Amino acid sequence: MKLIFLEPDVVIAADMAETAREVFGQPEIRIVETIDDACAALAEDGATWSAMVLNGTTDELADARLRGLLEQSAVPAIVTTAGDLVELPAGWHALPMPFTSGDLATLLLRVVRPRRPDFDGAAPGPRGPVLDMSGLNGGDTGAPSAHPQPEVQAPLGLEAQARRLR
Repeated sequence: MKLIFLEPDVVIAADMAETAREVFGQPEIRIVETIDDACAALAEDGATWSAMVLNGTTDELADARLRGLLEQSAVPAIVTTAGDLVELPAGWHALPMPFTSGDLATLLLRVVRPRRPDFDGAAPGPRGPVLDMSGLNGGDTGAPSAHPQPEVQAPLGLEAQARRLR
């Protein structure tokens, strides 16, 4: 499991990385602050990224090089801010605004799990097992979950996102 976070705000990046660790255990996470750094990571020889999480700023959405590398490598993108305001390219997924760590965890599981047949989702992370996804897509049996759900549902970096939008 390898994730790239394109996020110039270190507080937001740390929050999102922590959410990914709670869901997936110990994924390889690279936090980059610029489009150039994100493109360099995507273009590395032998790089097999599972997903990229980015803001969806006008610059990011308009950058043909970034879009081309994501498309060429078939790496899905998760857009955290402007995703609900613009039409996204195929393979890009929008989070609601504002979003919670639970929203991010759910979308990461939905986007990454189908691409990783070797990932069984049962490996315990530092805070216990991952989310029980049995209730998604109509599979809820009504039985109590064997895996505790994380209780973190506070808006993720909301103050920092509000500062950026001003």
